[in-house]
Amino acid sequence: MRAGLRTESWPRKAPKTDYMAALAPELPKGVPFTRALGALAVTPLVGSVILAITFLPRVGSAFSIMVLYIAPFAYATAAAFVLPILMVWPPSRRPSYVLAAVWGALAACGAWFVLASQQAGGFEMSMPRPVAIGLIWSGAMPGAVSRMFYAWLVRRGDGE
Repeated sequence: MRAGLRTESWPRKAPKTDYMAALAPELPKGVPFTRALGALAVTPLVGSVILAITFLPRVGSAFSIMVLYIAPFAYATAAAFVLPILMVWPPSRRPSYVLAAVWGALAACGAWFVLASQQAGGFEMSMPRPVAIGLIWSGAMPGAVSRMFYAWLVRRGDGE
């Protein structure tokens, strides 16, 4: 071989660049399913307590019984509206706080509408304004706080 000659083949290949990684923001990493399931096991109870607090003036000393009465509905809501998504889509196991609040509020309102339709014998969308506001307050707020607590639990120890 002569000095100064390159031994590369011609034409030279361009270096591989991952343009999609440069353009797309980094997706949040999902947490392990067992860790997400552990956090999901606690958070419906938080929503049950918050919802029972709204009934505190009426139930008084039966507060703990009210929490135990609400808890099965909260756990059923988590099993129906949250668990399937956590199983299928790993990034959803570590949501942002805003997404967690919206997701929890929508899941709780969905559960309230299902329960209300079962009591009324079908969906009745024309309800009085005070009833609708009460439904949103008593349904969405505990769901949002519960899901934000979930987001805090799964992020705990991540350095965020």
